[in-house]
Amino acid sequence: MARYNSGNVQTNLDRLVGDVREAVAQRERAQQQGNLGSMVALNAFLSTQPANVPRGQEDYTNFVSALRLMVTETPQSGGVPVRARLFFPDQ
Repeated sequence: MARYNSGNVQTNLDRLVGDVREAVAQRERAQQQGNLGSMVALNAFLSTQPANVPRGQEDYTNFVSALRLMVTETPQSGGVPVRARLFFPDQ
């Protein structure tokens, strides 16, 4: 019986941690709506670049995707993205 209760407690704690992380992520996404200007600027820049390159198309596409992700996840203030704060709370 004690083992069963311990398992339930651990499951509930895991769910709570997941809920807290999701709430923090939602708050960060809501605060990052100010990054819309950065995304517009990035899209304007990318529209001046070719969609296809003669060599290394996959690397180029991955770079553009990473750049978009960085712009959407980095707060305007230059802070640390929420994912990094979850793993490195001292930052």
